[in-house]
Amino acid sequence: MLCGDFILLQNAKCFAVKQNLKRVLMDTKKERLVTIIYYCDTSLELLHEARTFPENENGRVIIPLSFKEDKSIIAVCAGEIEIINKVGDRILSVDYVTKK
Repeated sequence: MLCGDFILLQNAKCFAVKQNLKRVLMDTKKERLVTIIYYCDTSLELLHEARTFPENENGRVIIPLSFKEDKSIIAVCAGEIEIINKVGDRILSVDYVTKK
């Protein structure tokens, strides 16, 4: 075996090891619990939903297109949050008071 052949063989082995490592890392994807605040395209009511989504290697949550469909996402919050008051919650109470 010549020196050049040995180097090519070593490079091929390194490449195979890297590919296996990449496959193992992809199989153990990290997931993150987030709360997504959004509007539906058919309503002006501000909605939210807590869900677990996969995370990419940079720590960003990957929200599937199936979830994004017919929604305008306003914010993605870490963890499950409780929204106490939001835009539009008081409209009903103001309308009720003005009719009295």
